[in-house]
Amino acid sequence: MIPFVGLCVLLGLGHLLRMKVRLFQKLYLPSCVIGGLLGLVLIQMLNQSGFTWHTAWIAGWGKLPGILINVVFACLFLGIQLPQFWEDKFDKHKLIDLGLTRRIQNAAILFAPQLIRSGR
Repeated sequence: MIPFVGLCVLLGLGHLLRMKVRLFQKLYLPSCVIGGLLGLVLIQMLNQSGFTWHTAWIAGWGKLPGILINVVFACLFLGIQLPQFWEDKFDKHKLIDLGLTRRIQNAAILFAPQLIRSGR
C-alpha cells in the first residue's frame, strides 16, 4: 500500500507541474513522465545526501514494468480493424496491419518458451 501511495504522490506532483509549467505543456510531456523523472531525481538526491528512509516506499516498484507491459500490449490494436481472411480484395492498408499482426505473433511464439523457462 505504501508504494502505491508514493506513486500516486509522484503522479499528482507531475500533474501539478504540468499544469503550472508552460514548457511541459508545449513539449506534450504526460504527467506520468514528469512524475517519474521527479521521483528519479528525488530518490537519487536523497541517496546521495545520506538520508536514511524506509525502503517500503519503493518495495514493489521493481515488479511493475513486467506487469504493466501486459496493459500496453493488450491495448495495442484497439481501434484498428483487422482484415478478414475470407475477403477477396485486400487494400494496402489492411495488408500493412496484417503484416504487423503476423510479426507480433511470430515474436510471441519465439519468445514465449524463453519467458516460460525464466519463470516470468
